[in-house]
Amino acid sequence: MNSLIEGVLYVVDDQQDMCDVMAMTMEQYDIRLDTSRTFDEAVKALHLYGILIVDNDLSSPGKDGNLLAKMFKEIRPAGYVIMVSGWSPNLRCSNEFVDTFMIKPFDVPEMVALIRALSL
Repeated sequence: MNSLIEGVLYVVDDQQDMCDVMAMTMEQYDIRLDTSRTFDEAVKALHLYGILIVDNDLSSPGKDGNLLAKMFKEIRPAGYVIMVSGWSPNLRCSNEFVDTFMIKPFDVPEMVALIRALSL
């Protein structure tokens, strides 16, 4: 079993169920996720993390995952952003601040492998 990867991830999704499922799923792979449901809450904590997992569509007018990714990269230029979205693959994010884009439901082993590679 790998050692616990802790405190390096931040999941932002406006649906509490998604945050809970992500945290429980990743915990099975020895990865601890911290979560937030609001844009404003996430902004206050961005400086604490090296990897940001963010939903593209946060339910705040003018405040979405793209803006949060930009703000994160301004604080942590070497940080890594994984954008997840339930939208069609044809609507892929072209944001220069997003390193990886995954469509929900995403491949969990692929996400785990990426997080482990980034956490080395």
